[in-house]
Amino acid sequence: MSAAVPTPISDPAREQLGQLAAQWSAQQQLWASGYLAGLAAAGGAALADAPAQAAQPTVSGTVLYGSQTGNSQGVAEALAASGASLGLKLRAVNMADYSPARLAKEQYLLVVVSTHGEGDPPDDAKELFDALGETDGPSLKQLKYAVLALGDSSYAQFCQTGRDFDERLAARGATALLPRVECDLDYETPAEAWQQEVLEQLRPEPVPGPVLRAVPDPAPVTFSRKNPFLASVEVNQKITGDGSGKDVRHLELSLENSGIRYQPGDSLAVLADNPPELVDRVLSATGLAGDTPVQLDDQTLPLAEALKSERELTRLSRPVLERYAAISDAEPLSLALSPEGNLREFLFDHQVVDLLTQYPVELSAQALVDLLAPLAHRAYSIASSPTVDEESVHLTVARLNFEAFDEPHYGAASTALAELKPGDELRVFLDANPRFRLPDNPETPIIMIGPGTGVAPFRAFLQEREQQRDTLGKVGENWLFFGDRHFETDFLYQIEWLRWRKSGLLSRLSAAFSRDQAEKRYVQHLMEEQGDTFFAWLVAGACVYVCGDAEHMAPDVDAALTRLVQTHGGLSDEETEAYLAELKRSGRYRRDVY
Repeated sequence: MSAAVPTPISDPAREQLGQLAAQWSAQQQLWASGYLAGLAAAGGAALADAPAQAAQPTVSGTVLYGSQTGNSQGVAEALAASGASLGLKLRAVNMADYSPARLAKEQYLLVVVSTHGEGDPPDDAKELFDALGETDGPSLKQLKYAVLALGDSSYAQFCQTGRDFDERLAARGATALLPRVECDLDYETPAEAWQQEVLEQLRPEPVPGPVLRAVPDPAPVTFSRKNPFLASVEVNQKITGDGSGKDVRHLELSLENSGIRYQPGDSLAVLADNPPELVDRVLSATGLAGDTPVQLDDQTLPLAEALKSERELTRLSRPVLERYAAISDAEPLSLALSPEGNLREFLFDHQVVDLLTQYPVELSAQALVDLLAPLAHRAYSIASSPTVDEESVHLTVARLNFEAFDEPHYGAASTALAELKPGDELRVFLDANPRFRLPDNPETPIIMIGPGTGVAPFRAFLQEREQQRDTLGKVGENWLFFGDRHFETDFLYQIEWLRWRKSGLLSRLSAAFSRDQAEKRYVQHLMEEQGDTFFAWLVAGACVYVCGDAEHMAPDVDAALTRLVQTHGGLSDEETEAYLAELKRSGRYRRDVY
C-alpha cells in the first residue's frame, strides 16, 4: 500500500476551500484557479494588496452617434464593444439622448455622425449640433476627441456635418486624438481602420504584474457583411398589376436557424451580385478577358468573378469619377466635378460602363478593379413583424431597370432579387434601426406616410399592432398615407390595407394616385387637405412616421407638415419651427428616408 501524498495546505484549509468552491459556478472556479496562479506568480503577495500602480488605468469615454439610417449607430456600438474587450469603458449614446452640458465633464469623446441631404445634421444630432455652434459655450480644453464622418460624395456638402462637429469642438479648445476620417457610401473599411486607430490611442499602457480577467462565455454567432447568413427564398411574388410601369416584388426569406431577431422598423441588408449582362458589357468595353487573375486584398480571383461579386458597377461615386477623370483627361468629367457642374445628376445618370464606353482609356485588369469601389450592400425595410413568423422576413422590392444612352441599365440588388426563385439563397444580415420603432405605449396613435415601396415598414407596424390588439384588447388609432401612380396597377398590399380598414385596426386610409387624373396628386396634398384632422391627431399625441425617397418626397412631406402645423395651430414661423423640433426631439416625428 503506497503512502498518501502530502498536500501543501492543511486539511481544515483544504476542506474550507472545497466548501467555497462547491458554491461557485464553473466560470467562478476557473477565475479562482487563475487568481491562485497569479498569487504564485506574484511570489505569494495578495493581489488585493498589490501597489496601486499595478492596477490597469481606467479609460472612460462616450461614443456619440447621429444617424439618419442607422449606419453611425452600428459603428459606434462596435467601437464601444471593442473597447470593452480591452478594458476601456466606452458607452455608445445617441446624440438625441445626450445633454450638451455633459461635454464639460467628458475626458474622451468619439463622434460618429452622418450628413443628411445638402450638409444638414441628422434629426437626432441637431440639438447637440446647435449647442456646439453657440458662441458663448463653455471651454472644452479638458476634452480629447475624434470624428468619423459618414456621407455620400455625390452631394456637394460631402460629410459636412462631421466637418462641422470637428471644427466646433476644436473651436471650444478640445484636442483631436487623430485627424478626422471621412467615409463615402462604402464606409465599412475606413470605419474599421478609424476604430483601430482610436483604440490604439486609448489603450492603457501594460503594467507589470499579474493581470486576472474573467473568462467570457463564447460569443454568439453574429451575421454581418463579412459573415452574412444564407437565407433561402420562400416566396417571390410580383404585386404590381399587368400594365404597370413598375415591377414590384414581395419576397419572403427564411431565417430558420439563423438566430436573427428583428423588430418592426428594422431593415435587412442584402449582398447581391451584379447582373451577368452588366459584367459582360464591362468586359466588352475594356477588351479584357474575364479569366484574367486579379488581386483583391488577400485573395486572387478571375476578373469576371471580381466584377460580379466584389466591385460596384451600378452606383457611380465621386471618388471613382475623380480617379477615372484623372486618367481619361475627359473635359465633361472635369466639368461634372467642378463647382459649376451638376455632380449628382451626372452620377445618377451614369454607371461605370458608361464611363468606359463614352470616355475609353486603356486599363489592365488590376487597374480596373483598383479603380472601382467595393460592392456595397443594399438595405431594404422589413415588411413583416416577427409576431407573424419569427423565422421569416418579408421585403418589398422595386426592380430598377431603365434605358440610358441607348443601352439597358440595371439596379444590381433589385435585379438579382426580382429573378430569385423559391429555394435560391441570398446573403443577408440585419440592419437594425432603433430610431424607427413603434411607440412604447401601444395606445399611442400613429400616422404613417409611405408612398411606393416606402409603405413596407408600415405593413410590419400594422401586423405588430394587430398582435398587440389581440393580446391587450386595444391599441391606438392608425392612419396610413399611401401614394403611387395608378390605383388599378400600383396599390401595393391593397387587400391587406382594406382588411385592416374593415376590422378597425386601420382607422384612416388616405391614398393618392398621381397619374389617375390630369393634375398630379401626392401624399403631401392629402396631408394638407386633411390638415385639421392631421393636426388634431398631433394634439392627441400621435407619432408621425415617414419612409421612402429622401430626394423629393421627404422634403415635400416635411414642407406640407410645416404648413399644416402653422395653419391649424395658429403658430408663427418661430413657434412652428420650435414645435417641429420638439416633435423630432421627443421621437414623435421619425423618418427612414434614402
